[in-house]
Amino acid sequence: MKKLLLLVLFALSLNADITLKFDADGQEALKFQYKDSSHIRLTMYDNGDKSDIYVIGKKTYIVSYDDGHLEIVDLDQMKMMMGAFGAMMGAQNTIAPYINVVERGGSTRVAGIKAEKWVIEMKDEDDIIQRADVLVTKDKKVTRAMKQMADTLTIIPNTEMLMSSLFEVEPGYYLISADNFKLTYISTSKIKNSVFMLPSKRSMHHKTKVRTKTITKYKTVKKCARWGMKSNDEDDMASGMKYSNEECLKWEYIQEPYEVKVRY
Repeated sequence: MKKLLLLVLFALSLNADITLKFDADGQEALKFQYKDSSHIRLTMYDNGDKSDIYVIGKKTYIVSYDDGHLEIVDLDQMKMMMGAFGAMMGAQNTIAPYINVVERGGSTRVAGIKAEKWVIEMKDEDDIIQRADVLVTKDKKVTRAMKQMADTLTIIPNTEMLMSSLFEVEPGYYLISADNFKLTYISTSKIKNSVFMLPSKRSMHHKTKVRTKTITKYKTVKKCARWGMKSNDEDDMASGMKYSNEECLKWEYIQEPYEVKVRY
């Protein structure tokens, strides 16, 4: 009976709702929302743009927004296309990144959970080893969610090994802070089912990016034609000299340019 109870509790813990948020350079970069293996949403932000990965039942979709235009891609169809393309190009090998823990420091708290301060070595894109101060955690509810998030990201072709190694520094220890990327929010509150429904154009609330450009327009301006500007007649020039400070002897209408920003 005790073993059965533990199994039930473990199953329930896997299905518990959880939301994780990560910031990069002070702005929200990732939001992971998990209800169960059939209800997952991973939102990625980049300079005001966003895209989503939805797991709904056994189907996975990639949703993107381009200047407010909604695009939904069925991952099964995309993989078929990528598979055909990969067959023409040849198999691509994904190499796991080099990670080595060189120092283990004290502990701190991040978003309400315990985290450990480590120093690790990693290879950059030029295969040069760099050291970095990071925070890792073995908090069970977070590491389960982090593993699920890494598994969700591996749906992108040829990234399986990279993504699975990106978050798990050592078995059971997951990376939650490095450089300007860090975990900032954890919630186990119940997530509404509507969060895991694909958006439609009617219900889309994504803010459209406004594009503007500068164009030149012209306006009619009434100006005084001073002496010598429009006439070579000596009498007009003399009259203009006499009355230039008192009144305008001749008016003209010209098209004067000006710049304005418009949407397009």
